[in-house]
Amino acid sequence: MQTLGFLVLLALAGHRVSQLTVIIISSLAYVFWAILHHYFENGLSVKVVLEYVMFGIFGIVISII
Repeated sequence: MQTLGFLVLLALAGHRVSQLTVIIISSLAYVFWAILHHYFENGLSVKVVLEYVMFGIFGIVISII
């Protein structure tokens, strides 16, 4: 999933708003997939959710800078 997002970013070179949209969608997909995985593996906790949400936000912020 993240590889696809990266390839789309390369294809959208020069279109900053479109790239940001792809980054946000990829980050949301990452967080959703991680939470879903931990839910089915019975390892879901508030700490795990916060960790993945923070990494998703971190990825978006780093991309903006």
